Amino acid sequence: MYLFSAAIGLPWLSTVPLTNGVIGGIFGVAYMSTLSGFVFFSHQIGSFIGVWLGGYLFDHTGSYQVVWLISIALGIFAALVNLPIEERAIERAPCRARRREPSRVDGRESLGLISGSRRAPPSSPKRRRS
Repeated sequence: MYLFSAAIGLPWLSTVPLTNGVIGGIFGVAYMSTLSGFVFFSHQIGSFIGVWLGGYLFDHTGSYQVVWLISIALGIFAALVNLPIEERAIERAPCRARRREPSRVDGRESLGLISGSRRAPPSSPKRRRS
């Protein structure tokens, strides 16, 4: 039992970093948490449907034979769907960077993202004398 638990438990979440790496590599990291949430939410929906359907089919047929056949068919379908994928580097359009111009902030030179942007100097709170 302990060997089985270790064999199943160790790789249980081992695909999470890999999946996040693929998401970050394809879409960038700006919306990575949202996209990762969407991916893992859809995984959970698939897990729910799979467990429910397995129990439903077992209750109606008295055997897991149909569940195994559906699993094998889905595995073969997934392999066939992925065969035409050509793995190659993603070509990205060049990014147009916003122009940064020097501006004066607090009497010092700094790079502002928008020309003419000014920030007010930080003010210290005044103490009241009692």
